[in-house]
Amino acid sequence: MKIRERLNSSFLKNAFFLFSGSLINALGGFVFWWLVNYFHDPAKVGYSSSIISITTWLGFFAILGLSETIHRYLLSSSDTSNLLNTSISLSLLLSVLLSLILTPILYVNLNYSSAGEFFYLLMLVFMLTVTNAILRLQSSIMVGHGSSKIEFLLISVVNVLKLSLVVAFFYASVSDVILPFILASFVSVIVGFILIKFKIGNIKLRFSIKIRELKPFREYTFQSFISRLFEDLPTAVLPYIILVLASADLSAFFFIPWTIASIYSNSTKRISTGFLVEGVKDSGGIKKTIKNASIVSIALSIIFILIIVFGGRFILSLYGSIYVTNSFDLLFVLSFSTIFLSIIRIYTDLLRLKQKLLFQTSVFGFIALGIIISTIIFVVKGLEIVNIGYSWLGINFVALVACLIHFFIFKQKSELLI
Repeated sequence: MKIRERLNSSFLKNAFFLFSGSLINALGGFVFWWLVNYFHDPAKVGYSSSIISITTWLGFFAILGLSETIHRYLLSSSDTSNLLNTSISLSLLLSVLLSLILTPILYVNLNYSSAGEFFYLLMLVFMLTVTNAILRLQSSIMVGHGSSKIEFLLISVVNVLKLSLVVAFFYASVSDVILPFILASFVSVIVGFILIKFKIGNIKLRFSIKIRELKPFREYTFQSFISRLFEDLPTAVLPYIILVLASADLSAFFFIPWTIASIYSNSTKRISTGFLVEGVKDSGGIKKTIKNASIVSIALSIIFILIIVFGGRFILSLYGSIYVTNSFDLLFVLSFSTIFLSIIRIYTDLLRLKQKLLFQTSVFGFIALGIIISTIIFVVKGLEIVNIGYSWLGINFVALVACLIHFFIFKQKSELLI
């Protein structure tokens, strides 16, 4: 009976669709980069993944943490349309500004030389940034509204389009890898708005910025924004750092195992997001929800590590034997470090739910700056990329210890009741 109740719980239903969507997204990314590597070479993987990764982070920067605000406050907002319209409109304006800032940096670092290349790069950066920003907001709207099934459908559309277009472009003799990625995201944005209109019919979408709509949430939004910026920063900049300081090939040898490890870490991240949304709806059942989230995360950890231990070499061999030689040790270390990260995320989402965000921001800031600085040192000194994995493992372990100490201190003070 207890098992049946747990399976029928709102949290596990939400978690199932969030996890499934994350799994589809991760596997879609895995297959996408396998196709890129199959049709091209590791250098193309390294170059393209660096630009896509950094613009993905830029897309999050453009939404100013409003995705977290929508997760938490969508259902309780007095004017849903104005909240969403302001969030989307601000993101569009910031995407333009951030693209104008980033493009000259990429232009110089990637050794472009003509005006035509500059404007083409500007178009790529802007489209990647704005579609990433809008898709994140659409996902937040669906999850915040309790429509995880609809979000799962949107994620499926994105990935089917990406895979179809990268194959179509290759057979059309178009060597650009980023363009099919952009087209798939653009079409998915349109589909996303249709799904939102269908599911949440009372929302009138238009270009409108009313800052007063954000005032009640400004402190929570800002702190969530800084925290998530730090949390996503390593994924965004590490491939680009390796590309600029070393080579496109080495960036690919780092990016592929990082992508595989992300299949697990992103899945547990989505589960902790489900925990946050569920906690907003049922503040009295937080302890039970944390227990469910922990059980699911531990079970996934065991499964993922077993897959990497016994099948990691085979998975990398799908990209080519050169990845087995250069990337397996890194993949093995990264797979263990993601366990620490998943536990950290559950705890920090508890802090977000309790609106105690300063410590959360400090934790992800420590992780991000630690791994970025150590990566720069390792790459400049010409050390093997597996050292980046060891650094990631050690930094996440220290952060986990800090979280445990913080938990017991605040629990004793009765400031963190679960």
